[in-house]
Parts: sequence; structure tokens; C-alpha cells
Amino acid sequence: MYKPTKICIAGIRFKIEYCDMDGLLGLFLPGDNIIKICNGLSDEERFSTLMHECIHAIFDITGNAYSINDSAKEESIVRALENLFFAVFIKEYEKTRTTKT
Repeated sequence: MYKPTKICIAGIRFKIEYCDMDGLLGLFLPGDNIIKICNGLSDEERFSTLMHECIHAIFDITGNAYSINDSAKEESIVRALENLFFAVFIKEYEKTRTTKT
């Protein structure tokens, strides 16, 4: 089962908490270095949600969340990266694991 309790991004450690969440799959708490993930998700959903929240954390670390200063715009960018870039990244990464040189 994939259920990490911490993750390090740019040298910053983030605690991962699992809890019941009213209608949300995940939540990033800036300033607290906490990522919350909804209980009851499959490994794939948990991974995808964690990566989504990691993008929010990256935006916070780099200051981009403050320059965007609009939660709807930030969510739109995060979803684009999550749904489009991650799909390509994972597919290409898997090729590196199975390609023999």
C-alpha cells in the first residue's frame, strides 16, 4: 500500500496526514508544511492527489502562489500540470525503467 507520511520538496520536509475530508481529496496547508489526504483513496488516487498537493507546495515555495494570487487560476494551472504533464512524465519514466541499453 502506498501511504507515505512525509515528503521532501526542495529540501523542505512536509508532513502528510490522512483524515476524513468533507468533499476534498487533498489539501495543502502553507506555513504549516502539511499536506492532508482523504482517507479511503486507492493507491493510484492517493498518489495523484499527493502529486497535486505537491504542485501547490512547489508554487508556495517558489513564490508563484503569491504572484498568481488567485486560487481559481492556481488550481487551473495545477490541474493542467497534474493531468497533462504527469501522464507524459509517468509514461516516459516507465520507458526508462524497461528500456535495455
